[in-house]
Amino acid sequence: MPNRIFALHGGCFTENFGDELLLAIHSKWVKEIINGDVVLPYAINIYDQEVNAIKLKGIGALKAAEKLIYSGGGYLGEPNHDQINWGYSFFKRKHFVPAEYFKLTKKPYAIIGAGAGPLTNKFTRKEVIRMCKNAEITAVRDEESKKFLCEYGVPSEKIHVTADLVLSLGLEDLDALKKSKAKAFLNNVEGKKLIGIHLAVSSENPNYGENAQIIQSSIVRFFNNNPDFIPVLIADKRNSSEQNQVIEELSKEFVHKYIVYKHSDIWLTCAILSQLDAVLTTKLHVGITAYSLGTKAFSVAAHQKTLRFYKQIEQNENCLPLEEIRSENVFLDHFQRFLTSNIQTEDHHINIRNKNKEKALINKKLTHDFIVNY
Repeated sequence: MPNRIFALHGGCFTENFGDELLLAIHSKWVKEIINGDVVLPYAINIYDQEVNAIKLKGIGALKAAEKLIYSGGGYLGEPNHDQINWGYSFFKRKHFVPAEYFKLTKKPYAIIGAGAGPLTNKFTRKEVIRMCKNAEITAVRDEESKKFLCEYGVPSEKIHVTADLVLSLGLEDLDALKKSKAKAFLNNVEGKKLIGIHLAVSSENPNYGENAQIIQSSIVRFFNNNPDFIPVLIADKRNSSEQNQVIEELSKEFVHKYIVYKHSDIWLTCAILSQLDAVLTTKLHVGITAYSLGTKAFSVAAHQKTLRFYKQIEQNENCLPLEEIRSENVFLDHFQRFLTSNIQTEDHHINIRNKNKEKALINKKLTHDFIVNY
């Protein structure tokens, strides 16, 4: 008898560590709950490999799947800039198709762990609200997402508020071999601190170029003056010209040791982040993953969803909007204060992390309820 097939959908149209990790976690949960296979109808091929999904695409995948889960990610909310093009790409990337197909064929689907809003494009907003209203379960990762959806017309009682799926991770979820490989790769010198530097915005970015240049200059100044800190330059995409450009520019300026790590395997990347003393990132999930695994994280946020996360973990002071960074000295004051803090080992913040882990695991319970009861 063939295995049952379940469809997962997320932000899976360009390869990206965070979206890969979200789908991998959700796929693992599905397979733990019931003997079955996972299919990613509209994901690029690298996701099939990372998630261990069967290679079936498009309508054929939707036909084969008995149930559908919209997994974690920010694909139901627009970025800070270029909202018109984002609204167009929402339809181009067929985010609405799985929900509409399952509604048409009277098969159940759920939305579990996604972020939502804001949605200024009225056509995109209308479709997202339709998707949420027709879902058997709608669970969003933060209070702001629920607020947006309620404002747009989704009944409050229909919406669960959980937390990002990645907040469910702990060191115990990492394979010993990946940890060993990460440790060997980093090969730290005794007494040195490893600081992850993940800048996904270059000095040529049309929206944040000047701000990015200030951060790069600040980072060079800090590490050149502090040889006991080793920068680990991280790219969370395999083929990002912008991230590679940043790494190249920074590496030319450093006068002391530095390490370059480019993402190629989600669990190795998790292990790398777990071995660092701290991480500076412009994106969401490098920070969430580091935080979940006990590494303190500092963000220069290029997207409003990142600000939501640091508010959720009560670390607003460790998240600066990228567009507001206009001075090296101001940035370095914040960054150096962060590096000398013990925030990840303070009882209050350990309790917050544990509570968010519990909330993230509600997504697993909702996944179980959806698979078993609908």
